[in-house]
Amino acid sequence: LRKYFDDYNGIVMVAHPILAQILGQVCRVFYIHGEVASPLEFDISRSEKIFVPLRETAEAFISMGISEDRIIVTGLMLEPELTAKCDLIKAERLNRLEAGKRATTGFYNSGAYPKPHVWQIIEGADYILKKNPGNIIISCGPEERQFQRFKSAISQYKPTTSIKSFDEGESRVLLLHNKDRQKLTLQEIELLPRIDLAVMAAHERTNWTLALDLPTVFLKPNIGNFAPMNYEYASEHGTVFPHKEGHIIEAIDKFIVAWREKDDIFRKAEGEYDPGGCYNAADIIIKAME
Repeated sequence: LRKYFDDYNGIVMVAHPILAQILGQVCRVFYIHGEVASPLEFDISRSEKIFVPLRETAEAFISMGISEDRIIVTGLMLEPELTAKCDLIKAERLNRLEAGKRATTGFYNSGAYPKPHVWQIIEGADYILKKNPGNIIISCGPEERQFQRFKSAISQYKPTTSIKSFDEGESRVLLLHNKDRQKLTLQEIELLPRIDLAVMAAHERTNWTLALDLPTVFLKPNIGNFAPMNYEYASEHGTVFPHKEGHIIEAIDKFIVAWREKDDIFRKAEGEYDPGGCYNAADIIIKAME
């Protein structure tokens, strides 16, 4: 990879610290660090510019000895299609809370499909459907095998892939599946205004927890370098229902009780976050290329 970019005169944009470490040795690198977490295991010091979502993220990199003038705080890096919907999503969820409507829970499968996460999604979905506090949406991931696994595990509830059938009450379970990862993400974003609780890993979607004040139960264990730090920050600043590994039902129960009682926790925001990180970064990158 280094050989391919050796003596390349343009700017190479990367979104993974390992690539920043490798390519920073041979060409100009703009490193897009989209997550809150700032693991110190990677050497990104050769990156010409480093784009980070929060001041806290920047300070962690500065503590590594990276010059502050190379770090740009952009705001949370949400999917561009989601950025303009943040206020709407928060408002619609609070309207449902005040109206005493049942909550809809969104379950989001992780990209690597770790077995503990998959089984927690199935366990949590089955519990909600039996207890009957509301409907559920499961984003199964792009793999057909994962889609079939979820479909089989909750077959007794007659899940559907049709939003129309879901809206008309023909099924309480909507399964999202698309082999194209980008199209699946767009489906998730389209349905986010309906979600009252998100059950997901503490990876990139942690940005949803913060930007949308989205009530969240994080899947355990926290896997990889980023997830533990994302989890810690979101738990401190977001509406997160914690639980010990292996006890996800306890966290879901806490949410159900809080939703039913219209707890003030749903109106409490630790801070306002700029959701336009991708747009802010793009403006700077375009100017650098002119």
